[in-house]
Amino acid sequence: MNVLIAEDDTPSRIILQSLLTKWGYTVTAACDGGEAWRILCEDQHPLLVILDWMMPVMEGPEIVRRMREKEGSNPHYIIIMTSASSNNAAAEALDAGADDFIGKPFNINELRARVAVGHRIKCLQKVLSDKLHSLE
Repeated sequence: MNVLIAEDDTPSRIILQSLLTKWGYTVTAACDGGEAWRILCEDQHPLLVILDWMMPVMEGPEIVRRMREKEGSNPHYIIIMTSASSNNAAAEALDAGADDFIGKPFNINELRARVAVGHRIKCLQKVLSDKLHSLE
């Protein structure tokens, strides 16, 4: 499964990319919100997305809102990551439409498990979609 990482901090982006590759995922990386949005507007783009909250050009929650407005029958699974210390950060991310939230610095095992949940959900959605199409 292809995962989009949108992270403006180069060392963090490289670490995330390395971990996800080690765990068997294909990774597409973006260095800011504008690049992430461009990738997500392409016909063939990752459906599992990890967004940093604060990025140049466009922030993570704004990307999530835009994605939710335009997506059709195959929704994305979106995780927002942030180092923001606000008590409401998780609620704000989820209210924007994110499926999950991880604070920074992140625990590697927690990240692996949360990405695996996203992968399972995307696989289940594919099975359901295929069954629906066969019934039609």
